[in-house]
Amino acid sequence: MKYLSLLVILLGFACSVKGAPLQFGVPVAFPETQQAPTVNHALDDAQRAGMSLVKVRVDWPRIQPDAKTWNFTSLDAMITKARARDLTVVLVFGPAPSWTVSYLKRPTPEQLTRACPDLKPYVRFATEVAKRYADRVRYYQLWERPTAASLLATAPQTRKLFRAAARAVHGVNPALRVIAPEPGDVELGWIYDYLREAQGAEQPDILLLSAVSERATPEALMRRFSVLRDRVLPAPAPMLWGGISVTVEQEWGWTAAAALLLQNVSTLLLQPTAPYRDLCAKPAFFSELQTLATLRGQNYLGWQRVGPATAGVFEKGKQQSAVILPDASPAAGAALRLVQSVEPVEDGIAVPTRRVEVRRLTGGTQQIEVSDDAQFPLPPQPIILAGVSLAPTAGALPLRASPMTCESVSLDRSGADPRAIRPLRNLPGGRYAQVIIQDQIEVLQTIRDQQPWIHLDVPDDFLFFNLERRPVEVSVRVRGVTKAQKTGLSLYYDAIGGMNNSAWQWIDIGPYKEFTYTFRLNDALFAGSEGYDLRLDMGGSEENLRVIDVTVWKLAR
Repeated sequence: MKYLSLLVILLGFACSVKGAPLQFGVPVAFPETQQAPTVNHALDDAQRAGMSLVKVRVDWPRIQPDAKTWNFTSLDAMITKARARDLTVVLVFGPAPSWTVSYLKRPTPEQLTRACPDLKPYVRFATEVAKRYADRVRYYQLWERPTAASLLATAPQTRKLFRAAARAVHGVNPALRVIAPEPGDVELGWIYDYLREAQGAEQPDILLLSAVSERATPEALMRRFSVLRDRVLPAPAPMLWGGISVTVEQEWGWTAAAALLLQNVSTLLLQPTAPYRDLCAKPAFFSELQTLATLRGQNYLGWQRVGPATAGVFEKGKQQSAVILPDASPAAGAALRLVQSVEPVEDGIAVPTRRVEVRRLTGGTQQIEVSDDAQFPLPPQPIILAGVSLAPTAGALPLRASPMTCESVSLDRSGADPRAIRPLRNLPGGRYAQVIIQDQIEVLQTIRDQQPWIHLDVPDDFLFFNLERRPVEVSVRVRGVTKAQKTGLSLYYDAIGGMNNSAWQWIDIGPYKEFTYTFRLNDALFAGSEGYDLRLDMGGSEENLRVIDVTVWKLAR
């Protein structure tokens, strides 16, 4: 069934924290026909579940099928029905009708779902929608997340489109709230450029941050948020909303939700891949979200990474994440939900999950006892337990990251160390193998014909959003090849102003020898603008790359 309208229902909970009550969201898609009984049933479900906001896609092709025709009947009815149930409406612009798309000749229906409209009709559309609903709708989102799946436009084109629409909505009434979504996983470079380019009425009132990739661990998200607040957001900053992609079965979303909650977001939008009715059929889904909301700012929610475990309930050598959910009486006990246990394997990642019970929380130092010989100290700041594995003596990392003082970081092939360069598995074109050669030397090896890239993540706080343009040197240590000038590599990296390429480097002959090649980068940003910081690219090489180590060095200015 095709869906052209998307509703996101936001569930509000009262929290014992400062500021406005936190709101959660789950999506509901309405069918293309938007038949009244179907809409009524969905909104009734939302009302019975205690929802507070409804996010409705403004179906532009339906509303304005050509430049001179306007038809708001369907949207009028939707807004009226939602308001009758005390549901606040958020309107989302897009997709574009065919007559507004000039760069595509006879665009197909699939192309139109993500086509970039011409600026003039888009501004007029935003203006007319805001004029019609200014007295009934306060929130206007400029588009869905600006990715290739929803908007085929370059980053500068997208930012220009967003600035123009924000100016149009604010021109109708400055009190209307404009929501600007970033591309996802808190893309620092995109956010920085957009907020600095937007002037006056072009500025958004709300910045929607999205954690959409399971590569974004709680640690990585927390550190990126620190960089966001210290180096990227202007003063005064827009209000922050958060969004995550989550299913009931894949519980990575719980740790992402917790990381977002710690940023004091006022609204958390959940984007489940399962139908809304399936989620509502699982009572734990909403009850545990309520727990997350009420725990915000207390001792039982947050994050930390700890060292190797020696005792019992957690398996040694695996990455693990957990959210602690105390019951109504925290002194009597708590549930430790082990939401992720990840062990790298050759062809991907295995993710078993399980649940263990915490016996008790004791004393002013907040010890968690999970067995007779394992107690986990809780620091004053909130925590989510996360790491290679849990240890009874480890403490928590600081809640806020600060610039790393070390002069270099090197590759951790297992990807478990948050202070090291991590390989990112299963990105498009980058599903490499982790192999042992000569019985002792471990390498990352490309799959030449199918997956010729290796994607790497440098800690966000190593260069700490490198606006000072401090140069770096990247050294790549590899095994040699059998034929001269037939196999090589270059770096495709996150730079100030966008992605950039290094010079090409041929690999020397010597399959049993090691060679190190260095690349000086004068514009490295390493803020993950495309979901990674570095990509080792073998181009059209004849042989696989066998990478032993990668190190990034800070250089003198």
